Amino acid sequence: MVADSVKTVAEWDDASMTRFTLGSGWNVRVFAKHNAQYLWFDLEATTHAGTRLFPEILRDSRNAKSRLWQKSQWWLHV
Repeated sequence: MVADSVKTVAEWDDASMTRFTLGSGWNVRVFAKHNAQYLWFDLEATTHAGTRLFPEILRDSRNAKSRLWQKSQWWLHV
């Protein structure tokens, strides 16, 4: 995989995918894939009827399952 902002089918055909319905006729697809070092996400359909979605991806590196946001020490989890 080359992280070059150009999505090709061959790069993402083995990715996991989930879909979120944000409104009538607005379904955002989120693709995820990883290797031993990196985790990549690709989102499709983030614009609909003049509205643009600016997604944020939060991770639970401590597996705390908290309902509150917690600052992560991501640089310690390599």
